[in-house]
Amino acid sequence: MKVSPIFIKFFYHGSRHFLKYWIFTF
Repeated sequence: MKVSPIFIKFFYHGSRHFLKYWIFTF
């Protein structure tokens, strides 16, 4: 399975923003 660096970058930033938003909600 080959994953492009762009996808990794997007997933990393996405998870970071999601975590920040989740902490903000609670």
